[in-house]
Amino acid sequence: MTAATSSPATERITPQNEGRSALVEATILAISEFGPGSVHPNELCRELGLSKSLVNFHFGGRDGLIAEALAASYERYVASLWEIAEAAGPTAFDKLLEWIMGQVEWTIEHPGIAAGLNFPREAGGLTASIDDELYQRINAAGNRNFHNLNTLVRAAIIESAPEGSEAPDTTTVALDAAITGWVTLGLSVWASGNHLPTRSMGARDFLPLAKAQLEKMLRSYFSI
Repeated sequence: MTAATSSPATERITPQNEGRSALVEATILAISEFGPGSVHPNELCRELGLSKSLVNFHFGGRDGLIAEALAASYERYVASLWEIAEAAGPTAFDKLLEWIMGQVEWTIEHPGIAAGLNFPREAGGLTASIDDELYQRINAAGNRNFHNLNTLVRAAIIESAPEGSEAPDTTTVALDAAITGWVTLGLSVWASGNHLPTRSMGARDFLPLAKAQLEKMLRSYFSI
């Protein structure tokens, strides 16, 4: 599978490039609400008034279009989480908590993209391997996201430590960040509202309480 991933900064604006962008944005919208299985390139092209051949020309087929949409969505998501954290305050813990809640809210608003990223084949999205360049983009964004979480967790640990304490070691920070990330992912998936075993519980109704409890647990964990 192949996919064109030219940099917007160096790409000339042409009708073909505009068509490419329109296809990606339309695919993101379709995946966001209904999941990758809802993407039908021929229907998208018809709605956008574009030639069906553009899907193969730009993305190598349906899989390439979906992979590009997932990669672009994830890159935006990682950037938006960091912006949310940076805008929060005034404490390091506030920034960490906003990063966590930002992920939960994003997953609620984009359940189909979350499913496509976490379970690409099972979500009805990709039937072949992801193009290596697109995989590298997704992997790079994932590394940035975990680096950002590490940064936030380290700052929260240092902020809550007694004066004169040694800086936390890398292994401790990485483990604390991983645990925080796993808890956040679990809450995000559950709160998206389509978890079959607990759907009858009304996850959305419990979300404010879940957030309050999570904050309480994290404050205890970080001794804040």
